[in-house]
Amino acid sequence: ACLMPSPIRRFAGVAVGLVPNLIARTAAHLAMAEAARFVTHPARFQCGLLEHNGVAASKLRRVPYGVTREGSAAAPAHRVTRPFRFGFLGGLAAHKGAAELLAAFSADRFSDCGLWMHGARGGEGDYAARCEAAARSVLNVRLEGAIPHARVSNFLRTIDALVIPSQWQETGPIVALEAF
Repeated sequence: ACLMPSPIRRFAGVAVGLVPNLIARTAAHLAMAEAARFVTHPARFQCGLLEHNGVAASKLRRVPYGVTREGSAAAPAHRVTRPFRFGFLGGLAAHKGAAELLAAFSADRFSDCGLWMHGARGGEGDYAARCEAAARSVLNVRLEGAIPHARVSNFLRTIDALVIPSQWQETGPIVALEAF
């Protein structure tokens, strides 16, 4: 659910480039919520935003995060790899900030670091294609597709720092909960 409080909704027309169709997206989500029997979300905060944006409180159901530690061994004592390895888990969509992260990694100050990115193509094909092209142009970046949830813990153990460059207000984000 990606509904924003009304002050941000009014600002969205000015914030060109962050999420190009935020107003249309919000309207589409409201229409989906209206048609649904129930709307679920893991965060109380987000349920409050949904209600604030017009979703009937009687339709809202909070379902806690399903983050578990099953299948993940205790993390080893922290060690810094050489080169220092950053990681990104998220969709290749504008609101996740993948392009901004790739732009930062193209700068000289990160030339001695690595960036491993795992993410599925979002609904924004041109954006994903630009991210893929940017990743190919930077030597220290590895961009691979989404990984199965069962492998997330293993991936997190292979990096030194998780980067969450989100371009809008997150309600979790779930990947940060999984990292801890």
